[in-house]
Amino acid sequence: MLASVNAEDLFRLLKEGTPPAVLDVREPLECQTRPFEGAVCIPLGLLQGRLNELDPDQEIVVLCLGGKRSALACHLLQGAGFDKVKNLNGGMIAWEAFLEHHDLG
Repeated sequence: MLASVNAEDLFRLLKEGTPPAVLDVREPLECQTRPFEGAVCIPLGLLQGRLNELDPDQEIVVLCLGGKRSALACHLLQGAGFDKVKNLNGGMIAWEAFLEHHDLG
């Protein structure tokens, strides 16, 4: 089963003592033009070959623009033994809307 988190929950998690790692699986240009501060950008198509850059023991929240690529990435990570992965529901679209709504952006 795919665990998920919404933008508000992710905001709270990032403010806690041990925040999760954030993995952005968008393409590099997407990561540059609409960055998620502190995220590791590994495009979905390259993720399988770059798993060694991630800590399987750390909680990881995965995001993309709208949540579909990140859901695929979560399944890939789970299949590779990463047990602490969560998908950001709605991706960057939801994240940016949350920040704008709360005047945090």
